[in-house]
Amino acid sequence: MIIELFDDYYIDCDGLNYSLMKRVAGKTKDGDDREGNKIVGHYTTLAGALKRCALEMVYSENKGNVITVQDYIESVVKATDKLEKIVNVL
Repeated sequence: MIIELFDDYYIDCDGLNYSLMKRVAGKTKDGDDREGNKIVGHYTTLAGALKRCALEMVYSENKGNVITVQDYIESVVKATDKLEKIVNVL
């Protein structure tokens, strides 16, 4: 079963594990466009996968930047709130 999230993230459930995945795009050695899936991590609970998704969103949003602790905390809260809205709909 696949649980679609957002920002190219999804969770692949097999009944025992929750695998957080991210769709990625790139180029082959020949320069052709290529799409694939990156395994972010494997988790025993849905909550664990969602928490990691929130952190991944913060990391990708701020990649290469120098940010303050306050900005980091605000980014984590914002990402967590976005995920909570999805969970509350369920």
